[in-house]
Amino acid sequence: MIKLFYHNRKGFSLVELILAIALFGLFATALIGLLVNSYGSDFQAEEREKANLYVQEGLEAVWSVRRQAWNLLTNGDHGLDKSSGYWQFSGSPDLLEEKYTRTLTINDACRNSGGDIIDCSVGGALVDLHTKKATVVVTYPAITGIINRLALSAYLTTWQSKDFIQTDWSGGGGQTIWSSANRYSSDDGNLNVLNVGQVTLAGSSGGGCGSKIWYFDNADDYTLSDLAKIEVANGFAQLVAGLGPSTSGASVNAGFTSRLTPWTFGRWGTTNPSGARASSGGNPGGYAKITFPYTRNVVAGGYFQQSFTVSAQTIASATLNLDWRISQYSRLADSFILYAFVDTAPGAPTLGQEVWSSGNQTGAVPWTRVTGIDVSSKITGPGTYYLKIVAYVDYPSSNARYTVGFDNVLLNWSGYSGASYPTDRPSVNPTLPYSVSEIDAWSAFTEVATKNGGEIYYQLSDGAIWYWWNGSGWFPANTGLGTTDYNLASEVNANIASFPITSGQILFKAFLASSGSQQVQLDEIKISCAQYYDWPFDTPSDYTYNPTEIDVADGFAQLVGDSFCTGIPDACDTFSDQASCEGQSDCAWTAGIGSCQNNGSCSALSRNQCSTCSTGGCYRSGNRCRGTLNCSAYDQTSCSSCSQCRWVISGGSCSGSSDACDTFSDQASCEGQISCLWSGLYPVSSSIQSTSPYNTPNVWEYTAFVENATKNGGEIYYQLSINDVPDRWYWWDSSSSQVNKWVIAGSGNYNLASEINANIAIFPTSTSQIMFRAFLIGDGTQPIQLNNVRIGWGESVDSSGYAPFGYLISSAFNMGEAAAPSIIKWTEVIPACSPACSIKLQVRTAPDIGGSPGSWSNWYGATGSGTYFTNPAGSLISSDLNFNQWLQYRVELNGDGIATPILEEVKINYLP
Repeated sequence: MIKLFYHNRKGFSLVELILAIALFGLFATALIGLLVNSYGSDFQAEEREKANLYVQEGLEAVWSVRRQAWNLLTNGDHGLDKSSGYWQFSGSPDLLEEKYTRTLTINDACRNSGGDIIDCSVGGALVDLHTKKATVVVTYPAITGIINRLALSAYLTTWQSKDFIQTDWSGGGGQTIWSSANRYSSDDGNLNVLNVGQVTLAGSSGGGCGSKIWYFDNADDYTLSDLAKIEVANGFAQLVAGLGPSTSGASVNAGFTSRLTPWTFGRWGTTNPSGARASSGGNPGGYAKITFPYTRNVVAGGYFQQSFTVSAQTIASATLNLDWRISQYSRLADSFILYAFVDTAPGAPTLGQEVWSSGNQTGAVPWTRVTGIDVSSKITGPGTYYLKIVAYVDYPSSNARYTVGFDNVLLNWSGYSGASYPTDRPSVNPTLPYSVSEIDAWSAFTEVATKNGGEIYYQLSDGAIWYWWNGSGWFPANTGLGTTDYNLASEVNANIASFPITSGQILFKAFLASSGSQQVQLDEIKISCAQYYDWPFDTPSDYTYNPTEIDVADGFAQLVGDSFCTGIPDACDTFSDQASCEGQSDCAWTAGIGSCQNNGSCSALSRNQCSTCSTGGCYRSGNRCRGTLNCSAYDQTSCSSCSQCRWVISGGSCSGSSDACDTFSDQASCEGQISCLWSGLYPVSSSIQSTSPYNTPNVWEYTAFVENATKNGGEIYYQLSINDVPDRWYWWDSSSSQVNKWVIAGSGNYNLASEINANIAIFPTSTSQIMFRAFLIGDGTQPIQLNNVRIGWGESVDSSGYAPFGYLISSAFNMGEAAAPSIIKWTEVIPACSPACSIKLQVRTAPDIGGSPGSWSNWYGATGSGTYFTNPAGSLISSDLNFNQWLQYRVELNGDGIATPILEEVKINYLP
């Protein structure tokens, strides 16, 4: 029998245990792996999200920098910094959270001939200075040990910019502030600007007559009577200002005692802080409070402002005091800064232009006092200014709120209300005279000046003696203190043609006159001399005309008429009473009729002489001899012997002839008769012109156009030619929209000699030739006669070449607000020269002071102060010149003495 035994087992066998452990390890490993992988994936996603945020932030920062100024986008690798409250490039890549490395790279952008952006390494690629490529790269080590990289790129342009362009300088110098587009401030006298659209070097002087301009841009060239009273500075000869009465002022409601007025609140940014007066909690009492709302990832600014007026002409001091606090600061901001500004315009301030900054704040701050902030650099003269107290927040990525307070905000200024000027008329004169040769006359004297109610007087010198015009001639002048032996510029100009030319030298002395309150400034003096050429009308072949209408002979060009001798009304008829009649030697009163008749010289004849009528016709009346107006007194014999009577056979009577004057066939005999007039019929219009041009190979400018004519009620008009195209004539069209109003003439387009003379200084000289055409126009009865035409011209160009160097300074250009000049380029023509000819430019800027430039910066070029721009295709302008309102350029032309470079356009791009 088989027996089965059952045992009660507790636990597992060894094999089971081993198997269970193995299975547990397998499942645990899988589970841990899943957990680890899940954690790693989430962590990497967070890392990438942060990296992406830093990339986007970097690109937004680049846009912020571009909005400030284009020239801040310098090529290369950069980090970013916003400790000043706004984004700036720093010198090295950013290390964020000790893990993320951010590099911002700015590169040039290039385009092909069609304007498409292409890689700069491609052949034919041209750098576009108005486009930049920005790339932001963030790298970080991942949890896996791999270095991850994120990048974003964008192209930026100057699409919001404006241009200051000049293409014409023919209007000349003397324009301090830009107004006319064809003028500039000054040059050194070695440039030719008369040709529209070009600046060239002037021809080297041949010693001939021309125009000399004194611009007062170099004090060493002038002699001053008293350095304490008159100066040569900034392109002016001007009176030296002394201090006027002292004055002072201050902002108001510093402690916000009972109201905000006149403070007003403003904001900017992507959220709206609020501003109000708190009635308590100030330092002490009320204060101004700015509350920033609960939000994140935005930028916001709030400010209180008030306007105040400064009356001082000269500022002695200006200081600002203020108290500030931060009463609520809930979370660390990316940037939190308080500022103070003194601006010339209301509205949101421009960061970077502040007069005070608290620096970045990281927590709440109790009331803190700041005193003695010097703001005098912002208050530059009389006008309205705006005091602004500002809080600026760059919120963190988590929600936060902030509250700021300002109290006891007071700006004090002091200065002098105006200036005083010397009243004893100090003088200035060039140290060296203007010397010329081949002069026919000094032709013009003009001034450009700002007198403000004062005046400027002048004396002239021939290099040895000072003269003044005393009303009848040039006489030696008293040159001592207090002299009045001087003249206005208009008097000098009106009489300069008679100033002595023997020495070929001339100097001026200017006396600046003020009553004490006026600043008198002399900007420019121009003296011209001329050589003359006369068209004499003594050789008919030198002129082109219709000989049936115009005759050229004996130094005249005159209309040809159908001439005849005719009777004129009896002049005696004009006397209606006996006394007046008999008071005339050739008139007699006829009693009974009560009329006055011509008696001629008959009364001087004897009876026998009278009866013969041998003296032109007399008749005997009693014992007197009278004029033969009454032919009926004659018998047939005596009638027939008198030229003024005729016998009428049918009536058997003697009567007056139809016109006795027509028996005289020449002008002398006709006009020898008391009752006869030489008359005729003439062409209504006819023209005459010089057949060949007058050549003036060294001409710089024409200075005069003068006619000598006998018009007899008619008129003479003119056109001019430079012989550039056959039979092309020009006239001065005062209504033309062109800069130079000498335009091609059509039928009936001509000018009086006076109009020609007034505008001939800018008549083209490009061919060095000139011709005239004269139109003699009357009503058909006027014998018009042209006796002489004179042209005056000034010399400055010598056929041997050009001046080796010359410079020009533009007028000050108002950019409208504090702006950033970005790019300069120009158009030039450079000839073959040895050594090489060149054109180079510089720029400078100045702040605005009451509508005029303040202190100018240094002249800047491509590599900084004192250098030059030499690439006409374009160069970036230094950021050192940013955020001023006034802009000016200086151009230098360098030649080899034989040829000249040509400047045709200057263009300066700026970002307002």
